[in-house]
Amino acid sequence: MKNAAISRITAILILLNLGVAAFLVYWFFPGRRIPRHFNGNRAKVSSLGNTGAYTIHFSPNGESLLAAIRINRYMDMSPSAEESLMVVAGQKIELRTIDVESERTVKRFKIDTAKGEWIHMQISPDGKKLLSAAHFWPLVVADIRNQFPLHKISIATLDKRWAATVTSIQFSPDGKILALGTLLGVQFYDARNHRFLRGYEHSGGQGTRIKFGRISNIVRVEFWGSRRPHFVSVKTGKRIQPPRSTREFDVTFSQDGKYFAEIIGGNQVAVWQHDAKQSFKVGMLKSNLISIQTVRFSPDNKTLAVGGDSSTENPVRFYKLADISKKKTS
Repeated sequence: MKNAAISRITAILILLNLGVAAFLVYWFFPGRRIPRHFNGNRAKVSSLGNTGAYTIHFSPNGESLLAAIRINRYMDMSPSAEESLMVVAGQKIELRTIDVESERTVKRFKIDTAKGEWIHMQISPDGKKLLSAAHFWPLVVADIRNQFPLHKISIATLDKRWAATVTSIQFSPDGKILALGTLLGVQFYDARNHRFLRGYEHSGGQGTRIKFGRISNIVRVEFWGSRRPHFVSVKTGKRIQPPRSTREFDVTFSQDGKYFAEIIGGNQVAVWQHDAKQSFKVGMLKSNLISIQTVRFSPDNKTLAVGGDSSTENPVRFYKLADISKKKTS
């Protein structure tokens, strides 16, 4: 009797352990889940959903572009032929080197990034590092100087006083400060050694988007659900009065500051020429991307690269500034 009772208890413990293990696999590896339809049929996972380029970087000579591409795999969860329901089944990140002249991908690299359903990425201003973070995942810094294979060089652990979910990653224009938007505010790190410097906390909002202007001492912090952004000093970590002009936080400047580009309506870009006295519009372009997420000028200001969400395999487009100007005058 005693041996039989021990055997039953052992069997129950084994079943409980198996159940816990199955739950952990199901929870932490969402891309492996294959749930059923409402009508009982198996869901189908597509090999490619859509692609997205959210951070891009020109080479010093402007002949190639480095782009971190997020590839979404979708799962068909449609309850019937008349109703369509697609959900994200997983994400894959790869780094691509694109030839600007031919607009062709010449190299693809595997990359070690944060894991999760919503991955935020940013290439450093010098093009040597790729930073990535996801919900409840530490910041991963990948060295891309050697290009292949990529490897993780460090993990910057978030300060314990702050929420662990990163919602935005930005470098200061001079490349010295790393700013992380979190659920509670913004954190500032030394971009060289990823040492925590200071931060700004605001409990009234949830999630943040952050953006530097042309200079590196002020960052704009946007809280989801709030109409008024906060402007925070990088040096003190305290909220300050908004600058006299806040337009620079909505545009992307060329390296020499002579041009800037402004995303309008999700899939259009206005290009402006800028000097100390005034700014005038060079022209407008309309992209066939689903939505534009980032723009970059080439070092010689002859080419504008546009990245965003695309239903095709290539989420990056290139435009000649001369052609944009001709469209305005024609």
